[in-house]
Amino acid sequence: MQSQIDKLKTDVAKASSEATEASAAASEAAMKAAAAEEAANRAADYAMDTNSKLDRMFKKSMMK
Repeated sequence: MQSQIDKLKTDVAKASSEATEASAAASEAAMKAAAAEEAANRAADYAMDTNSKLDRMFKKSMMK
């Protein structure tokens, strides 16, 4: 009986350790996703600015 309890304690400790590792990995993934989203938003802003500049340049060239 004691050997079964000891095995269960070992299994619980292992499961707890794996859960902690999974939580850390999930946190890291969430941070990377947030950074990627921020970079994508910056890229979208730059693209919108570039499109606006190109539109203004095109309009100027059409008025000449």
